[in-house]
Amino acid sequence: MITKTAKTDYPINELMAKRWSARAFSTRPVEKSKLLSILEAARWAPSSRNEQPWRYIVFTNENPEKLKKAQSVLKDINEYAKRAPILICAIAKKTYSENEKYNRLHFHDLRAANEYVS
Repeated sequence: MITKTAKTDYPINELMAKRWSARAFSTRPVEKSKLLSILEAARWAPSSRNEQPWRYIVFTNENPEKLKKAQSVLKDINEYAKRAPILICAIAKKTYSENEKYNRLHFHDLRAANEYVS
């Protein structure tokens, strides 16, 4: 794994300083326990009314046909992800479960969960 620390103007949390965005992936399968740990991290993200409107659709090389189909809709800018052994699609429910009223914060909640995943 790559470890590099960002050069910041002021001190920040070490986890944030060492965060980076992958642009290349190994083709090795992801262990199920690691995948579940990643998804568990999302569960602990804050959300409006604790709604947790996010859902993750996981495509793995256990079902290569579905994985390839999911990868086929990626934009050119995401070309690097077409070689990954796993693709996770993040989606959010736009309404509250209790009353089906529009949840104007659903996208913010999804972003928070995605940050916990990263």
